[in-house]
Amino acid sequence: MDNQKIPFMDLSRQNLIFKDEFISDITEIIKTNGYINGFYTKKLEEALSSYFHNYYSVCVDSGSAGLFLALRALGIHDGDEVILPTNTFISTAWAILQNNACPIFVDCDPNDFTIQHQLIEDKITPKTKAIIGVHLYGQPFHIDEVKAICKRHHLYLIEDCAQAFGAKYKGRKVGTLGDVGCFSFYPSKNLGAFGDGGAIVTKHATLAHEICKLRNQGSKEKYIHDVIGYNYRLDCLQAAIILRKLKFVDEWNARRNSIAHEYIMRIKNDKIKLPTWSFNHIYHLFVILADNRQKLIEHLNRHKIGWEIHYPICCHLQTPCKNSNYGEDDFECGEYLFEHCISLPMYPELTDEEINRVIHVVNLY
Repeated sequence: MDNQKIPFMDLSRQNLIFKDEFISDITEIIKTNGYINGFYTKKLEEALSSYFHNYYSVCVDSGSAGLFLALRALGIHDGDEVILPTNTFISTAWAILQNNACPIFVDCDPNDFTIQHQLIEDKITPKTKAIIGVHLYGQPFHIDEVKAICKRHHLYLIEDCAQAFGAKYKGRKVGTLGDVGCFSFYPSKNLGAFGDGGAIVTKHATLAHEICKLRNQGSKEKYIHDVIGYNYRLDCLQAAIILRKLKFVDEWNARRNSIAHEYIMRIKNDKIKLPTWSFNHIYHLFVILADNRQKLIEHLNRHKIGWEIHYPICCHLQTPCKNSNYGEDDFECGEYLFEHCISLPMYPELTDEEINRVIHVVNLY
């Protein structure tokens, strides 16, 4: 076993379990010609609405499309400002820029790496229209504090739940705590398809109906187009795959949480900072900080332990997002995170033997 590589992620372990069911669903799609926004997409939307306690659910073709459409439907447009954390995948920022609005970045909390809510109000101006909070790595951000800020300043709250399907905050599922929640079904997510896919959930009927129209070429009725729309519909193949997996996602998340608990309790190394364990964290990623990341990478490679870096460059440093108004120390925590973070293997199909080996190797560093 010690000579076999432990992959950072192995999607085949989960997907092969459903091979026969997937083939059956694909065959049914072929027979019925229901390829786009058909039976399986509608069934998935119904299942998601049930999962999220009767919230409206709209399926789209990616998590990125979900964020874009959510902002579009909320009326975010030219010149508006939207506050977001700098440590997130770039799609969060793209959704703002693609609506011709301006992303205003905030540094991360040094403890859990979610948006540092204490810094938000200093960034609010008369142009600010919304805050996007990111449930990073599967960890819910400080929702109560951010919601209070939104209420004081009459701002929309969008939850970026791309990494947090099934996570909870004080007993409530993320995605149901703001004005709108956006999810990704990218293959490596806790609930993953065979390609891109996403969903938007909201308690607001008018918002859901507007998003439905926008995703479908601006059309509510065939060939009648009320607004400029987009082709962001979810195909039935991806919907069928997600529908099969949905009933197992809480079980898989519990396994991830259990693996994280093992890592946190048993990794003992002063050269590494571990995340805090939380029952509500669904550990899409298990991200640690290393005093010397390159040295740790070399150590993991020698022992055939897979790893990844999420993410090597802060959003505010990406060329389209650069803004000279930021101070040199405005993102001290975020930049430290991106210089020292590394992700260990984390997926529910990891065996106990593999978990033990990861812990042993990290302790040897």
